[in-house]
Amino acid sequence: RSVVASDDMFIDIGASAKDDKLAKVGDTAVFATKFVQSGDILRGKAFDDRAGCAVLIELLKNTYPFTVVGVFTVQEELGLRGATIAAYNVNPDYAFTFEGTTAGDTPMKRDISPSTNMGAGPAITVMDRSFISDKRLVKLLEDTAKRENIPYQFKRTITGGTDSGAIHLSRGGVPSVTVSVPVRYIHSPVCLMNINDLNNTISLVSKALQRIPEIEDMS
Repeated sequence: RSVVASDDMFIDIGASAKDDKLAKVGDTAVFATKFVQSGDILRGKAFDDRAGCAVLIELLKNTYPFTVVGVFTVQEELGLRGATIAAYNVNPDYAFTFEGTTAGDTPMKRDISPSTNMGAGPAITVMDRSFISDKRLVKLLEDTAKRENIPYQFKRTITGGTDSGAIHLSRGGVPSVTVSVPVRYIHSPVCLMNINDLNNTISLVSKALQRIPEIEDMS
C-alpha cells in the first residue's frame, strides 16, 4: 500500500478541452456520502466535526443558571483560526470544546491501544499536544458521569490538538476542557459513530454545566 500524492490525483468533470472546464481554481469538491443509521451505528461523512456541532446544538436547547455562548468555529485543522478570534471576542470564564475524535478500535489494530473506543461513551481529554485541560473541569465531568451513571472514557493519546489549544491562551487565559465523541475512520468520506456515544456526550455535558457554580470547590 502507498499513499497517493496530491499531484497524482485529479477530478474528472467530463470536460474534453481546457475551454470546456466548469471548475475554477479554488472551487471545492466533496464526497456525496449519504447519512445512514443502522441500529446504534451512524454512517456518514465529516463527523469531525459534525458530531461536535450536534452536541452543541442540543446543549443550547437547555437553560442554565448563567449565560452560555455557543460558537461554531472554522478552520480548526488549519491552525485553530476561528477559535482564536471567537475566544478573544467572547472572553469566556470557562470553555468546553466538542469534537469527533479517533476511535482506533478495529481488528487491524488489536496490538495498539486505541485513542478511544466506540460505544464506551464520551472521551475526556486530560492533555494533548496543544493544551492541558483544567483539572477542575476534568474532575467536574468525571464526578458528574459517576453520579449520573453515564459511561465515559479518557482519550488515551496525546497527539493532535483541538480548539481548546487556542482558547486556553486567549487574553489572560481560559480554563478549558475537550469532550469528544469517538469516531471510526475519522477524516474519511465514510465515518462510523455510535449514537449512544453522541447522546451520552450531550447528557454528560448538560448535567455538568448545571454544576459550574460548584467549580471553585473542585480545586
